[in-house]
Formats: sequence, C-alpha cells, structure tokens
Amino acid sequence: MRRRDEAVGKAIKTQRRKTLKRRNTAKAARRRKASVDANERIAQLTRERDEAQERQTATTLYRAMKESAGRIRAGEAIAPAMARGAEMIKAAGFELDYFEARHAATLAPATSRKDGALRILVAAKLGTTRLIDNIAV
Repeated sequence: MRRRDEAVGKAIKTQRRKTLKRRNTAKAARRRKASVDANERIAQLTRERDEAQERQTATTLYRAMKESAGRIRAGEAIAPAMARGAEMIKAAGFELDYFEARHAATLAPATSRKDGALRILVAAKLGTTRLIDNIAV
C-alpha cells in the first residue's frame, strides 16, 4: 500500500510540475505575443504616417501636369514648360522616370503645340510606390 501511495504521490507531483510548466510557458507566450503586437502596432503606425505623407506628396504629380499643360496651352514652348514641371516633381521628392509631352493619337514625341492634340505622360517613384498618370493638353 505504501508503495502505491508513493507512486500516486510521485505521479501527482509530476502532473503538478507539468501543469506549472504549461502555465509558465503559456504566460511567457502571451508576454512574447504582447511584445510582438506592440512592435507590430508601432510599425503599422509608422507605415500609416509614411503613407499619409506620401499621399499628400503624390498630388504634386497632378499639379505639375496641370501647370505644364496650362503653360503649353498659353503658348509657352513644350521643352521649357516640361522642364519646369519636372523640377517641381523632383523637388517634391519623387524619383522621376519620365515626364513628357506626346501626341495624343500616336504617343510619338511632340515638339510643338501645332502638331495636334497632346498628352502629358508621367511616371515617378515615391518611396516604394511607382505612380503613373497622364492628362490631355
């Protein structure tokens, strides 16, 4: 009988140790998860702030296209009008791929407003996002 009681006692102690170990492991996991959640939240907030700033800056592309189109319509030569727009885009922090005036029908490079209907085409990177747009002149 005594051996049996000792065996039962040992089994109970072993079971208690396992239970405590599981509880401690679960607590540690919750602490790690809370820490990871906090770090992820900070990273998410940073991304949201950066995205908001990028969205605000992205409007510069459209403004530059509208201003260049207005200059060309007003009679300014294409090259200087496009150069001013490109400067505006670069000053806003974009990495400019292209900013060009092209024929609307053929997309061939335009040299003069007299060549017919024109479109202004732009592609630029802001952070990791590449933005592409075009408007009629």
